[in-house]
Amino acid sequence: MIQDATRISIDSLINPHIGSSLYGCGRTLALHYAASERKSEKVRSDIDMYLLLFDRIADVYPTLGTKFGNGMRYALAQAPEAAYEMKADGARGMLTKCGDWAGSDPQATLQNLTAAFSRGE
Repeated sequence: MIQDATRISIDSLINPHIGSSLYGCGRTLALHYAASERKSEKVRSDIDMYLLLFDRIADVYPTLGTKFGNGMRYALAQAPEAAYEMKADGARGMLTKCGDWAGSDPQATLQNLTAAFSRGE
């Protein structure tokens, strides 16, 4: 999807409203990769594309892009057993883990995001 959307311009994906959907897709790939015994270069290439996209989003929306990029890196760093557990948790797991991505508590993460959106980042 990202490749198709960015053939002409990446601008359509640098949008705060679709970042979480893109993160959900990228997280699925990252957990699949982390849980796999055989690491697919194709899957890793797709993951790298998501990471680059979140870096570009961070250029315009620093808090949001950084949050999703850190979330992807957090999922990739999991041991296979933890990745399986995170996959089983689904979206509920995303909500409970986001505070861990940046090493802060969930309330601090919420405050940072609220402040960023009120400033228009």
